[in-house]
Amino acid sequence: MAKRYYSQKTLKVLFALSGNQCAHPECSNTLVESATEQSDAITTAHICHIYAVSETGPRGKSGLTKEELNSPENLILFCRHHHAVIDGQHETYPAELLKKWKQTHEDKMRKILSKNLEHIQSDVLSHPYFPTELVDQKIKEETDRLRQSRCFAEFNCVGSSLILARRLIKGDLLGGTNAVRCESLGWCIRFLSRTEELDKAEEYLKLAKELEPCQEIDIADAFISSQKGNKQAALSTLASLNSPLSRSAAIMIVAHHDGSQEAVDWFKSADIDASGLDPEGRRFLLGCQLELANWEAAQDCLDLLTDDDLHDVPVLHHMMAITHLLKAVPNELRAAVLNQPPFDARNFPLASDVVALEARRVACAHFVDASKIARELNLHRAATIADEYALWLELRDLDEFEGAKIRLASKLRDSKSALRLVHLGLEFGIKLDLPAVEREIERQVILKGGITYDTALARFSLLLTQNTPEDRGGSVSLNRLQAVDKWLSALVMPPPGLAWAG
Repeated sequence: MAKRYYSQKTLKVLFALSGNQCAHPECSNTLVESATEQSDAITTAHICHIYAVSETGPRGKSGLTKEELNSPENLILFCRHHHAVIDGQHETYPAELLKKWKQTHEDKMRKILSKNLEHIQSDVLSHPYFPTELVDQKIKEETDRLRQSRCFAEFNCVGSSLILARRLIKGDLLGGTNAVRCESLGWCIRFLSRTEELDKAEEYLKLAKELEPCQEIDIADAFISSQKGNKQAALSTLASLNSPLSRSAAIMIVAHHDGSQEAVDWFKSADIDASGLDPEGRRFLLGCQLELANWEAAQDCLDLLTDDDLHDVPVLHHMMAITHLLKAVPNELRAAVLNQPPFDARNFPLASDVVALEARRVACAHFVDASKIARELNLHRAATIADEYALWLELRDLDEFEGAKIRLASKLRDSKSALRLVHLGLEFGIKLDLPAVEREIERQVILKGGITYDTALARFSLLLTQNTPEDRGGSVSLNRLQAVDKWLSALVMPPPGLAWAG
């Protein structure tokens, strides 16, 4: 007779996929009772064999090996009561029925665990009973979140990369497979290589190479070589990989050493087509074209972008919106709308022919999507700016104007967004309590210890409304100009989503 023997892996799978609940479809008894102030936690679960260890036991079957009998596929967890009933009345509970129960119960728990991974505490992830496949899923989700957020200027990519790398090496994500951990570490190392954390990047690279070979680690190694000044070694490593991921990394490395124009020239000279880049590479190429004011080349990039690209690299929503918007903007003014909507929003020149109007509406839709996705990633500054672009375009669209004006009025009543939209309110005929706006500006300056972008923009807007004869001459005019200059000096703001990061 085969012996009962359960490996740690088997126990991990069984308990994790039980959801701490008896597998009998009509039972909700728990399998592990939590500790109390007086007592330790206890396990009340019973491990039941679908096919008995002995051929003469409940649901016994000949020809099964010891490994098959004690595998997770042949085991199911019940509470004490139902284990006794099911084995004691095994004729009523045949193997096929138990297999069906097991499949249904575990599928249900897998969906619950998968859906709630974001809210699972780290001590549960590192528990020996937690299944490796779900730890891998958690690693992929954390890596995706890092990759999706890193191109936004407000995101702390360095800090997030350090935290994720530590979790992969000696934290709660240590239980993932070597392949998935290695891939995730490759991205962390790559993002750290261009920072003051180069030593950490090299330390993590050494540890990652001991796990399992993977392309992401080779690419991370190339970024470290590049950062140390060895461009040729980096490009040689990437050329040997010859993949969309490596080709994209190569154009970033050329840009790091020689600038965006040289990177675009290298891209053409190497006879690489944009379709041969990964989504990150296409994002980077589009960013270079916008930076260099290569407007037509930027438009060409749009045709290559797919829904998958937008999912993998959400900042592309904002970049696509900008690129579509430029179709309606005069060439000499295009640089003025790359980073934020124009201050003179009502009078800013926008073409309104059929093609331009369609481009404006497509841009508006992408700005709306960009704002939504940025909020989901907790990138509120990027979300706010994208929303302001959308609001501006709606206010300039005759079909959308009335609804947009109502939305603007609502935002002006919200203290979180009001000050930065004062200029839009004044331009588009929203009645404002100007003394109240002045008081709010002063209050925010006191609260935040100085001038901010929002308070500067609101103050400048109010100054432009004051146009008395006294304001137009003499010392008062000089004082006012000096005040405007002071406030305008605070209007510098990082680009919302075009931060370069290799």
